[in-house]
Order: sequence, then C-alpha cells, then structure tokens
Amino acid sequence: MPYIPKSQYDVKYTNGQELYNSRTGEEYKGDYIQYGQKYFAGNTITNLKVKLEKIDTEENLVLKNTRNFLYNQLNPGHYKKVKKRFRPVASKARPTEKDYEKGIWTRYFCQQVNRHENIFELNTEGYKKFKQGEYDDVLYRSGEIKWSLRESQINNDNVLKMIRQYPNIQFLFSNPREFVSNSNENLTAGLNELFYPDGSPYPEGAMYHIHPDKGPMEGAFHISGPHSLLTFDRPQVQIQNNKPTQYTPSFTTPPPSSYSGGSGGY
Repeated sequence: MPYIPKSQYDVKYTNGQELYNSRTGEEYKGDYIQYGQKYFAGNTITNLKVKLEKIDTEENLVLKNTRNFLYNQLNPGHYKKVKKRFRPVASKARPTEKDYEKGIWTRYFCQQVNRHENIFELNTEGYKKFKQGEYDDVLYRSGEIKWSLRESQINNDNVLKMIRQYPNIQFLFSNPREFVSNSNENLTAGLNELFYPDGSPYPEGAMYHIHPDKGPMEGAFHISGPHSLLTFDRPQVQIQNNKPTQYTPSFTTPPPSSYSGGSGGY
C-alpha cells in the first residue's frame, strides 16, 4: 500500500445504520477509515483489508435489516423496483350505514415483518394501494379481519384465531366492542311500549332500533329505505273536520349517546 498523507483520509466511528461489510452483508459498528469515497474497517491506514459500503437510503425507504442489505446486493433488479415504493400509512376507517345493515364489516391492517409490534390499521384506500404495489411489500405485509357490528364475542374469537399468523394483533384490536351497536339495535317492543305518530300502538314483540338523532324507529336495524318513526309516549291527536291531525312527537327518552351506527334518512 503506497503512503497516503493523513490529510487525504479520516478516521471515524459509527454506531451502525451507516455502513456494512460488503462480503458478509452485516451491518458494521466501530472505527472506520474514509478515503475519498471509499470506506475500510479499522483505524490503521496500513491495514485496509475489510472494505465497507454505505447503506443505501432513500427518502421514502430506509433499508436497515441485515438480510435486506445482502438481498439487495444480490438482486439489484428487485431492489430498484422496491426502493420506489412507500411505507404504508396508518389510517383508521369507520363502518358505513350499509355495513351496519349487513352486520359485518371487513377491517384491514398492516404489520412490519421484522418488528411485529409495529402493526397498524389501514382504511380501504390504503389496503388497495398495498395490493396495487404502491407500498413496500418486503418490509410489510397486509391482512384483513371480519368484524361483527352486532356481536362482540365474534370479534374476540376472530382476533384470537389470528394471533399465531399475526403476533400482537390482539393489541391492535383490543376492544371487541368497538363499533358494535347491538345495544341500540335488534330490540324487541313490549306491550304498549311504543307508538306510531298517529297514536296507534307498535305491535308487541316487533323489532325496533334507536337512531342517534331520530330516536326509536321500526325495524331491527337502520336502513336507507323508508321506515316509520316511533315514540315511547302515545301522541295526542286532534280531530279537525273528522280527520286526525298528526304532529311530530317529542321523545321523552333520549337515544343513548354511545351509539356508533351510521345516520340515514327516514
């Protein structure tokens, strides 16, 4: 090795995430020598046997995993394709009115393959982007889970079934009652408990639900089609010209504030 003036190289130190051994693909930590655009392990200029390479970083993707270092060196074509992809973005969705009508909803999520604690929810748009190849599918994998909007026990069971495949999923979906509206829907009317706006009683044993804005309504679940308002107090009906005049009742029993269902038109 010819003599190299000290002014032409620098002895530095790295804690990692900067350089890796080009032979083994392992991340390098320790003293190193920078000679122009070349890097060598150690702190002695007379012993430059272990060549180091810079860890390739992009604004949209940082490759830190040792396996990825080596894989990217051996598969440059695949790396050029993957490095243009973005990290998935966490985005929480909410069920729609149609989802509540069906009673079941699909939720999507994403998990980092080498850090199982990094698991987060995706909305429908984010899940589509993942499937279309816009997100990095080397460091991340996507998944979906069926979520009941009526029975929390179903949600609890579905989460438990997926723990082996997706470790830590129980921490992402830790509340099986989330979005469940069974306390405000699929209710059964008692005798003379509810009335139509014209004062006639709602049949005993008939199903009803409580809308967050409109109060009790006929039918077990809220739908987008027409269905009648109900009231817990029998409306007063005035007789004018032998014809009953109907007015909108005021509900003495307000709907529960915890209702999480969608709003729809009457």
